[in-house]
Amino acid sequence: MSETHVPADTQAKQSARSVLHDALLGSLPEDKQQWFIQQLSQVTLDCDNRCVDIAMGLSPRRLGHGPMQFSVAHKQQLASDIPGWKVDKLTVDAVARMLVLTCFDDPEQLTKQLVRLLRHADLNEQLALYKALPLYPASEGINNCLADGLRSNISSVFEAIAHNNPYPAWHLDTHRFNHLVLKALFIGSSLTPIVGLQQRNNAELARILMDTARERLAASRSVSPELWDTAMPFMSTAEKAEFNLETAS
Repeated sequence: MSETHVPADTQAKQSARSVLHDALLGSLPEDKQQWFIQQLSQVTLDCDNRCVDIAMGLSPRRLGHGPMQFSVAHKQQLASDIPGWKVDKLTVDAVARMLVLTCFDDPEQLTKQLVRLLRHADLNEQLALYKALPLYPASEGINNCLADGLRSNISSVFEAIAHNNPYPAWHLDTHRFNHLVLKALFIGSSLTPIVGLQQRNNAELARILMDTARERLAASRSVSPELWDTAMPFMSTAEKAEFNLETAS
C-alpha cells in the first residue's frame, strides 16, 4: 500500500470511482439505479452544463439522503486505492454528485466544471465536491478551488478538505499546507484527521505554531495540545524550556 502523502495514480482513482459507483447502485432500488445510470451516461455523452446541473440538482430528490452502505470489501479496496481517504459517513446523494463530476476525463473540462459548480453550490454540494478531491486530476485550478474552500469559516466545508482527505498532502505547497494547519487551530478543528501531517510537518510550520502559542499565552488563552505535538519535533531545548516543555516526550 502506498503512503498517504504519495498521490494516487490514474488507475487507483479509477478503481476508487468504480467502488463508489458499485456501492451506490447497491444502496438503491432498481428504478433509482436506472435513473442515475441514465444521468451519468448523458453527462458522459454530452459533457455540457445542462446535463451536469440536472444530475447534480436532482440527485438528492431522486435518490434521497440516506447513508451510503459500504461493504467490507468496498472499504478495503478504497483504503488500498486512496490511503487516508474516509468516505464511510457519506450520504447517497453526496456520492452521486461526486460521481457526476468525475465523468469528465479531460482535466481542463473537470476543472472548469468544478469552478462553475462551486460558484453557486449550496452547502451539501460543496461538501460533496470537496470530498471528491482525491478523484480529480491535479491542477492549479483545482488547487485554487481548494484554497477558496479552506478560507471558509464554515467548519464542515473546511473539514471536507482538511480531514481524512489526502489531496492537500499530495498537492499543496508548503506555504498552503502550513496555513491549512494554522486555520484548523484557528477555528478549533482537530489536527489529528489531517492526512499526511506527520510527513509534511516542517520547521517553518513549527515556527508559525510557536509564534501562535506566544500570542495566545500572552493573551492568557489556552493552547491546543495538538499544537505542541506538531511543533515539538522542531523545537530547540531553549524553546522547550520557554514553554515549560522540557520533560515532554
